[in-house]
Amino acid sequence: MEIMNTLAMGYHTAKGVLRVMRPSRLRFKPTDYLVRLHVERIIGGGRTIEDVPNIGNLRAVVQQEVNRILKEAEEKKGQE
Repeated sequence: MEIMNTLAMGYHTAKGVLRVMRPSRLRFKPTDYLVRLHVERIIGGGRTIEDVPNIGNLRAVVQQEVNRILKEAEEKKGQE
């Protein structure tokens, strides 16, 4: 019985992953690894927003995070 549960869980997990992997359905959050990776590269000066793949909402979330970080940096400079 446990083997059947494990197989069923594996099947539904794989089915869910395949469904999510459709580029049009991918939804990223600011805390996701890919978002943080691209933000760090853009802030570091090594990449531009055009280098971020246009998958789901990845580019938009990265742009929002970059804008937020730059705004916070400007506010800190203004306070000093």
